[in-house]
Amino acid sequence: MALQLLYRDLSRGKFCGLLSCDAFPAEVSRKMRDMGWDIAEYLKTGQLNILDCYSALAGVEGSPIRDPTDFTEVSIQMTRMIENAKGPMTILFDSVTPIFNAATAKDCINFLQVLGAKVKNAGGIFIFTATKGSIPEEARSKIEALADGVIELNMIKRANSLRRTLQVKKMAGRQTSTFETGFEIVQGKGIFIRKQRVPIGLFRS
Repeated sequence: MALQLLYRDLSRGKFCGLLSCDAFPAEVSRKMRDMGWDIAEYLKTGQLNILDCYSALAGVEGSPIRDPTDFTEVSIQMTRMIENAKGPMTILFDSVTPIFNAATAKDCINFLQVLGAKVKNAGGIFIFTATKGSIPEEARSKIEALADGVIELNMIKRANSLRRTLQVKKMAGRQTSTFETGFEIVQGKGIFIRKQRVPIGLFRS
């Protein structure tokens, strides 16, 4: 879902950045290409920049980020990315789960606040993902309180099938529904809402 939102802004001509902590950049490109979103040209022109934090976590020598929990270094790289963009950026941090596994919750929350402020002060949008249950409950509550919007995705097992659901828990300046909305991931298209109960226009062109 986050990658779909990123590609949507890319296709609208917006400059975007991706902090990848869950996959190598080549893997992200392949995953998006498999969904019908080819980012090769955006990477070539510099409209999309990927900051590879995953290589260091995977123990690859010579990684662009030596230590993803060196928040000062990551912040400097992010600032450079924002300053080099020709306009407000959409920044995706996918995912923040690894940093919570390697640093204190307090430091991680402060880091996300700093990054969010940098992006918003430049007129951009900051999106980050996390795996439910992987972050201490108190930290999760604080993050949700800081965020302008919170979207929760779940998988519910029923009999012999799995049902994907989406719930918009909050969205600043928007009226939201408390209902969980079913969705599917359609190859080449991305998120497909089964029944529109989420009046926020996330996937409208």
